[in-house]
Formats: sequence, structure tokens, C-alpha cells
Amino acid sequence: IRWSKSLVYDCSEDEVKMIEEENHRLDMLGIQFGAGAGLIKSKWVADLSFGLNLSLNHKGIPQGPYVSTNLIFDFDAEDNLNINTFLNLGYSFNVGSKKKKPNMLGVELGYLVSNQGDLFGENTMKFGVNWSPAKFINVTPQVFVTDNFKQAFPGVRIGFGF
Repeated sequence: IRWSKSLVYDCSEDEVKMIEEENHRLDMLGIQFGAGAGLIKSKWVADLSFGLNLSLNHKGIPQGPYVSTNLIFDFDAEDNLNINTFLNLGYSFNVGSKKKKPNMLGVELGYLVSNQGDLFGENTMKFGVNWSPAKFINVTPQVFVTDNFKQAFPGVRIGFGF
């Protein structure tokens, strides 16, 4: 759920031509990059995100599944950099009714695939809801479940798309 610029081409009858419309609402595959800051366990963290989404046209409004990863950066007591990596699966959809200005919401489930430091325990999962209040900006409240489902705590992330 990030800002994007779409260039749409029609490839048919041995000819490739660009479709010049104001609002491209076609099925497409998208790649996203972003950076963000968050608060997890009362600790400020930074992150980078990368994603791949399948945007399906539903009555002129895009929606569909996505896979993404978040690299969460934090520092321990000795100022060593820790990188924790989550792999996420999600689905984004429009909760508004305006075709020209969709109000996109995404629901995702993530699993910690690489753990460094003591921010997270064993078998950590997260559940998040991505909301885009403005172009280039994401707000994501999250719930983390860790230590083999023995501990749960909230988190929040503000992301900026490229």
C-alpha cells in the first residue's frame, strides 16, 4: 500500500504501444520499496521494506495479495546493530467507494525468519493492519506474539514509500 507510478503497455498483434489514460485500473504486478520507523517494546526501531503485490482490478479499484519483507534495525546495550527479518503475507483492499481516490487497507501476517538480539524470542509472528492516510505514508498497528506464544505485545510502524 504505497504510492506508485504505473506505465501500462498493450502488447498485441506484434505491436507494443503505451496506453495513455489518466487512471490505469488494470491487473498488474507491483514492486514496492519503503523505509519506516516504529515503536516495539518501548524501543524505537528503523526498518526497510520490500514487497511484491498482485493488484487485481475489481470494478475499477485495485485489490489483491502481496508478499513482503521487513528488515527491522535496533541496537542492543553495547550499541551493536541487530537486524530482524520478517516475511509477510497479506491482502490489500479498498475500504472506500471512490475510484479516483482509493482508501486502501491491508491485512498481513508475518513470521520472523532471521532473529538477532533480544527484541524478539523464538517463533515470533506478527499481525498488522496497513493503512495509507496519504500518498507515500503508511501507518501500521501491529501485534507481536513471541516465545512460542507465551508473550504478546503491541507495536506501531510509520512507513514512507519510494
